[in-house]
Amino acid sequence: MSGADAQLFERATVIENVRVRLSDHTVIESARIVLKGGRITAIGAEVDKPLLSRTIDGGGGTVTPGLVDVGSAIALDRRTATGPIARAWDGFDRYDVSAVLEALAGGVTTVCLVPSGHSGILGTASIVRLSPRADGGHGELVRDEIALCLDLGSGDTPLRRLNTLNTVRKQFTDAVERREALDIYEEDLEEYTTALKSASGEDSEKEKSEKKEGESGERKKLGSAADPPGAGTDSKVEEKKEEGPKKPASPPRRPDLDLILRVIDRELPLRVTAHRSADIRNAIELAREFDLDLVLVGASEAHLVLDEIAAAKATVIVGPLHSGEGAPAGEGVEGGPLRRSVTDLPARLTGAKIPWHLASGSPQRELWWRATRAVSGTSRDAVGLVTRGALSFLGISGRVGTGGRADLVIWSADPASDPDARVMRVFIGGRSVYTVEAGIIPEAPENPPRGEKL
Repeated sequence: MSGADAQLFERATVIENVRVRLSDHTVIESARIVLKGGRITAIGAEVDKPLLSRTIDGGGGTVTPGLVDVGSAIALDRRTATGPIARAWDGFDRYDVSAVLEALAGGVTTVCLVPSGHSGILGTASIVRLSPRADGGHGELVRDEIALCLDLGSGDTPLRRLNTLNTVRKQFTDAVERREALDIYEEDLEEYTTALKSASGEDSEKEKSEKKEGESGERKKLGSAADPPGAGTDSKVEEKKEEGPKKPASPPRRPDLDLILRVIDRELPLRVTAHRSADIRNAIELAREFDLDLVLVGASEAHLVLDEIAAAKATVIVGPLHSGEGAPAGEGVEGGPLRRSVTDLPARLTGAKIPWHLASGSPQRELWWRATRAVSGTSRDAVGLVTRGALSFLGISGRVGTGGRADLVIWSADPASDPDARVMRVFIGGRSVYTVEAGIIPEAPENPPRGEKL
């Protein structure tokens, strides 16, 4: 049976007795949701139940789209090597059930997995859905290598931070020089090909001429009387054949620099973790020098350099919000970069017309709580921030509602108004993957997961 036939005969799932919150301002009371083929096929207060469908009672809870974390290190092996060609997906432990459980318990269904490390270029980020795998474990790779991640080490001493910046700048400079070397090689190769064709053409004409002379009997005999003295075979000095064109040597393989060239070509954005205002300025200067698509991560002191961030047309990923009061003032990773942080950074970014998104930090289960705090004082929609907005930022279709992907969360109450609301059930691709009573449900898909067209 083909995949299309399997979807045709797949039973629909109906979630009823729920209120549906599609955004902060769009709520459907006493709704019914029909799921089939991994999509929402119908949603509303007067939706009919398909024949032979299975029904799930939502118990009067509130349904929201699955939450999306745009910056997560969930289930990552901290020992994974870092560098431009390192991939976050390679370090993902699909059997780390406790980490996945923590995320699902917070309503998170999709994460942008970012490589972890101390400082420097850490590797590329990956988009992962936390659905069960047919071959065991959890985690479906949606898209790989969506951004190159860099940490300027805001918790380090000034000297170490400067060394990190200089190292990164040299890597980008080396990539530019490699581009120049590749361009020169392409030019030399083209000249070589042209010369080779030309030489081949001349030899062909010579062969034709010699053949013609032989057939007409006009070829001169070596050592004849007509030849000048000393022109015989024994006295002739053989002329050295002219060497043909020499093929240019190709530059050595450098996948690390080739990856950086994709960032310079703006095929990938550069995500720079920089908390201190000085590090944010350094990130902006790096982006300006190489004309990069810049995303600032953390940016605890962004409020001190708002004009510069806006001028750089950078996007900010806000991390965990800190009060700034009582934070250690030392140079350590936890203290130094946060001593001047503010709780209303999202509002200040909004006022400066700087686009921003929200990452959970740790634990993932607090993403919704952080979203409701982050939108305070802004015009942003908390639901949209961590659903449609996050998906759009990651380059994935963020359609919510009929026709959209069936990644859903059933809450015990409306999370937009009740801080005690907790996740009761989670669906990914229309399949139940978590319940609060049983934890993770090891429900593998009936058919192997198919790649989604993005």
